Amino acid sequence: MIMALTLLATAYITHLADVEVAEDYSPSAYAGLPDWENPYVTSSNRLPSRAVFVPAASRGQARDIASLRASRADSPYVMSLDGEWDFEWQPSPEGYGRVEGAERVDTKKHGKIAVPGCWQLQGDYDPPIYTNVRYPHVKHPPYIMEDPPTNYTSYVYRNPVGTYRRTFAIPAEWNGRRIVLHFGGVYSAFYVRVNGVTVGYSEDSRLPAEFDVTEFLTFAEKNEIEVEVYRWCDGSYLEDQDFWRMSGIYRGVRLVAERQDGLRDIVIEPTVSEDLKSGELSVSFDCESPVRARLVSPDGKTESDVVNGKLHVDNPILWDCDAPNLYMLEVEAAGDHFAFPVGFRRVEIKDSVLKINNRRILVKGVNRHEMSATGGYTVTLDEMKRDVAALKLINANAVRTCHYPNDPDWYTLCDQNGIYVWAEANIESHGMGFGGESLAHRVDYLAQHIERDVRMVRTLRNHPSIIVWSQGNEAGCGVNFAKAREAIRELDPSRPVQYENHTYTREDRCGTTDINCPMYRTPDQCREYLSDSPEMPLIQCEYAHAMGNSTGGFADFWAFADRYDSFQGGFIWDFADQGLCGFAGGAASLRYGGDFGDMPNDGNGHCNGLFDPFRNPHPGAFEVAHVHGLFPNSYPDAEAVKLVPLLADLKVEPCFWRAPTDNDRGHKLVRNNGVWRSPEGVKVDIVRRPIDARTMRLDVVLELPQERPYAPRVGVAISLPASATNLCWRGRGPHENYPDRKFGASVGEWSADISAPPPYIRPQDYGHYCDTTSLTLGPLSVKCIFSSTPREGLKDTFGFAAWPWTIAELESARHNEELPTSSGVTLVIDADIMGVGGDDSWSRIAAPRPPHRPEGGTYTLTVELSAVR
Repeated sequence: MIMALTLLATAYITHLADVEVAEDYSPSAYAGLPDWENPYVTSSNRLPSRAVFVPAASRGQARDIASLRASRADSPYVMSLDGEWDFEWQPSPEGYGRVEGAERVDTKKHGKIAVPGCWQLQGDYDPPIYTNVRYPHVKHPPYIMEDPPTNYTSYVYRNPVGTYRRTFAIPAEWNGRRIVLHFGGVYSAFYVRVNGVTVGYSEDSRLPAEFDVTEFLTFAEKNEIEVEVYRWCDGSYLEDQDFWRMSGIYRGVRLVAERQDGLRDIVIEPTVSEDLKSGELSVSFDCESPVRARLVSPDGKTESDVVNGKLHVDNPILWDCDAPNLYMLEVEAAGDHFAFPVGFRRVEIKDSVLKINNRRILVKGVNRHEMSATGGYTVTLDEMKRDVAALKLINANAVRTCHYPNDPDWYTLCDQNGIYVWAEANIESHGMGFGGESLAHRVDYLAQHIERDVRMVRTLRNHPSIIVWSQGNEAGCGVNFAKAREAIRELDPSRPVQYENHTYTREDRCGTTDINCPMYRTPDQCREYLSDSPEMPLIQCEYAHAMGNSTGGFADFWAFADRYDSFQGGFIWDFADQGLCGFAGGAASLRYGGDFGDMPNDGNGHCNGLFDPFRNPHPGAFEVAHVHGLFPNSYPDAEAVKLVPLLADLKVEPCFWRAPTDNDRGHKLVRNNGVWRSPEGVKVDIVRRPIDARTMRLDVVLELPQERPYAPRVGVAISLPASATNLCWRGRGPHENYPDRKFGASVGEWSADISAPPPYIRPQDYGHYCDTTSLTLGPLSVKCIFSSTPREGLKDTFGFAAWPWTIAELESARHNEELPTSSGVTLVIDADIMGVGGDDSWSRIAAPRPPHRPEGGTYTLTVELSAVR
């Protein structure tokens, strides 16, 4: 395995001709170094990565395990090694002597420790360290034992080593089977020994590591396992994520007894035709014995045999976030039973839009670190289920696994609960910067980039919830990512591949992404990209930084959702605060960077979640839930929806004027503000988006110049047939009301007949109603999604007025009897309108006082229009 990786890296040296190499990065440069400082050594005798599964004794047990209704340890062929282990800790590896200052640290400490768990949270060992960009150890890859700054925690605790030991007995009935030792996750590197013999070595702390230990075991007596874990290794330079740095065996450990000729791996590839009417299931088995496989429908009523790894499915029941329909693939091989959830869905990028099942999706996402306030990296299944519930609370439908693969059970929960997953590899070298020092250019780290991406895909590719592969985070841009992308494509051409560190401009990209996935672009920057023929979907991998009392202006991003097809949401940074439980004065408290004496640290920089560490929502979570809830999760293609004639022919125009009131005439509205009779010089964007045949979403963005006088109103006018006189609404009523005269009107459900004449002797603007959430006028129903103004920000209401005349007809008539016979109804929906004023009715103070005057800036109005049946 080591030689294979060395050859793999060497094969790409020719691609680095244009990269300045400061020193020799060839394998010979690291001869004689320990494995954990040699970038070409990432494993020894580790089995190839594969899907995560265990054999079961029966069909029903296999289904229960695959569905998380039963534990893998319930199988008679699985032995959990979780529990209490003997533990020995030392501040540096054997043979490296005492680090200067180490007299303050006991050379060794012995005790008991829980597996899974992080040793920093289980005793008086080296502390957890929180740092964002800075490496918490020396910065000279791949070396770990060189001196960091003297104030660093790692100056004294140079590279702590934890040695775990326990004994176990092998069931006699396992004799003759291949026995695999499975580690779910170990940070950051480790050797494993069984009965005193070294079995192997592994790095890449966020994916399972498996070893065939059959030949090392005895059935006659108890066996001893020893795991020697190193806090840092050469791979730590690729694990510089913004989170707590801890170590240990933090995911479960188990022994699995497999048939020698049984199932070793499985690749499940469901595809769906372009018309969504047929599906094909392709299954590849790594198995020496005959395999029987059947596909069971989501309702459990239909079973179909998979013949020679193929199955055609007519009218497959599709999987998406709104309907996470899962088939179950049941496999029997060499007498053992297995089960795997299967989701049929079509993923593609077309016309710079990411689509699921031919529908444009909106990504209401969060970045989720795998973190527990009490367990650190060790997150229980119940805590994962709690996280799913929290996601549903904020109407989220997507997760980016920042910045590493998660526990495999998390992806199963996402399969079951309809959560789109951006599956990210365990690569971040932020501390090296993004320029010439970036490890993305270095040939000695090429193999590790490729391996980490490939191992992720091999382990997780059967999960339907994963719709995008992410190569890593904040690690520069170079040939290592380009080659790793090629490797992903060879394994799985069915999913898009993205990488954040491509640049935002078209002129300078490293060519490693299918999605424009920047972080922390402002709404103005998003608009600039979206309005200039975007080449890719825009889905920010991080935005709306939720640190402390934050998440302001979140709705401003979502104003683009109905305006630009290539705007498809993003992932909020981040899901939950990373506070750890500590103790102050004998009472439990939540601690952040520096509270454990850790150096360097970035304080409370990791407390930037929508939820606290126990998943109680911060106030900003409710804002996010509201905005997310305003939009459907997906939209059909506009050309695929045939609107009813009312909606298809609906005339919608921007409207900035009103028929002057008596007070308006008194303060000379026509003379001073008459420029607003026409929308010239105003940036108007009106987008119609069909939802279904009877429903259309109308998204309006109006940008008013700052230098103009204030507008009488900001909204749209909709023309309806003259018969549309029956009005019902929910808002303020029953009498008319305006922004500066509305408190005598109550919010409720009201009705009126708009065919009645105006209530004033001289025709003028009348019949306006504030704070409306919905209305029905004749054949048209209107529902507010949201509106926003420069003055008030986000609202969930609009104002409106409806008359059987046009504004021009109301303005030109001097008496009600001069109004013409109605030829149609005008419905005006306002994001904002000036008040009526009235300090007097003959001078400039007749005008409404600020703030009841629409000023310059950007106004948005999104409503849902439906044809009443």
